[in-house]
Amino acid sequence: MKFKKRLFSKIFLIFSASLLVTAIAIGWYGTHALRKEHIEQVELFLKKHLLQLEHSFKDTPWAKKRPDRFCKKYGKILSFRITFIQKNGSVLGDSDADPRKMDNHSERPEIISSENQLFGLSIRFSDTVKKEMLYVAKQIEGIGYLRVALPLKTLRESFSGFSHILFIIFLMGGILILFVGFKITQLITKPVEEMTAFSKKIAEGDFSQKLFISRTDELGILAGSLNSMKDQLSQTISNISQEKLKLSTILSSIYDGVLTVDIHKNLILYNQRFCDIFHIQEKELQGRRLLEIVRIPELSTLIDASLADHKIYQKQIKIVNHSEEKHYEVIVSPFFLKGEEIFGVVSIFHDITGLKRVEQMRVDFVANVSHEFKTPLTSIRGYTDTLLQGGLDDRENSSKFAAIIKNNVDRLTALVDDLLTLSELESLESNDQLRAKKFDFHVFINHIISKMKPAAEKKNISLETKIKIDELTADETKLEQAFVNLLDNAAKYTPPGGKIQIEALKTEKEIKMTIKDTGIGISSEHLPRIFERFYRVDRGRDREWGGTGLGLAIVKHVALLHEGTVDVESSPGKGTSFTLRLPLR
Repeated sequence: MKFKKRLFSKIFLIFSASLLVTAIAIGWYGTHALRKEHIEQVELFLKKHLLQLEHSFKDTPWAKKRPDRFCKKYGKILSFRITFIQKNGSVLGDSDADPRKMDNHSERPEIISSENQLFGLSIRFSDTVKKEMLYVAKQIEGIGYLRVALPLKTLRESFSGFSHILFIIFLMGGILILFVGFKITQLITKPVEEMTAFSKKIAEGDFSQKLFISRTDELGILAGSLNSMKDQLSQTISNISQEKLKLSTILSSIYDGVLTVDIHKNLILYNQRFCDIFHIQEKELQGRRLLEIVRIPELSTLIDASLADHKIYQKQIKIVNHSEEKHYEVIVSPFFLKGEEIFGVVSIFHDITGLKRVEQMRVDFVANVSHEFKTPLTSIRGYTDTLLQGGLDDRENSSKFAAIIKNNVDRLTALVDDLLTLSELESLESNDQLRAKKFDFHVFINHIISKMKPAAEKKNISLETKIKIDELTADETKLEQAFVNLLDNAAKYTPPGGKIQIEALKTEKEIKMTIKDTGIGISSEHLPRIFERFYRVDRGRDREWGGTGLGLAIVKHVALLHEGTVDVESSPGKGTSFTLRLPLR
């Protein structure tokens, strides 16, 4: 919380900074004073021992003759460095070094100062032992100088323990004072922090909180005002949310796309169906204009006209997305605020793609049926006119003409029968209207083969079966229509001496029935449309062989009514394979 941090930090940082400066000053002064005191105590300690060493040196008979032995003996006992120096500065004894290798010490500060006072003091780096040392020297009348020394490292180590204790004391005291300061600061800022957190919760939409500040000052009055504001705001937002939920529910339940824009064509309101129509993510529409997301001139023109004329307009437009073509009836209506002041327009997108498709199918169907009927009827009329104009007297040609007329009548009859069959299949709304029952599949196949056998024997085509199912539940009559059409096509387009094979097997989910032939095959460009009504690969050859162009459409509808599928695999010169898949019942 930014306000909380700012207010609390100001109070607490002022308090902490004051304490820190005071603690640093006291600590710095105290440390240096104590360090000075500690060094003075060490100096007194060394002076005391130096006096004792002077008496021992004078009382020891051999000390004057062997001063180096004296220094090393007492240096080991006392654990600090002892040096004996002659009046001329020559070193005759040292507890830590070979006096023969040591320089003349007459110019050492502690030796010089000991000539004018009782003790000579010096803190310096020793070239002999390579350490920073504290030296105390004393002149022995008529003999020379006796000097003791301690490394400053030893002094620092002895002082560091005390310094650590002092640091811990300061640290604990500082923490205690900081804790007290923290609590005092918290007591002052806590009500403000609570109100700030309360306001943030309200801004986030959480109205379940309530302030409990039992104070009679200005902060208490402010807390009461915030509680009242929260209650009123909660009720207002609840009412708005309910209205928004109603509107959202209504919009989402509308099948048509809905779009509302203002007079500047900025998006105001839309439903999910509108997003689906234009393949747009809802997050892409926030704060956008219509022309940024939908670039359809007809729609923009329609909205402009409605905004300008204050009238309702209606138009059919085509929308293409990802190679998918859709047709919509768009109704654009202006809406007003504050009397006659126009605020924007509401656009409704009603999908009429299905109607357009049905309309086109009807046109194509009428054209195809007319074409299919026209050819045999023209032939019948021509030969009938010939017979009526004297052809009956020509017995040889009249019989030939009558046979041609009969063939065309048979062709029309077959076309009408297929149209009636297809119409019947399309009129069935669901598989519930099928007369499905369980029947012996071997008997069913034998019956189909017996019907197709004459046509196959006529072209010396062999019929083979690989049946691996015994029973099947389906509409036997409708399934027979599908098999007859597939086998009839196979017999027509398989050359003499060819082979037709019928296979059937059961998988875990479906019954798979396949009819393969060794016929002329179908080119790949025709396969996607092969199941359309009146679609022919070779129109002249199909009519020559008596095809109506409806057989495979019938097969497809039979499969769909059984909730199944039919697909085809074929290559020119390698035959064709139709597979009918029906779900297990």
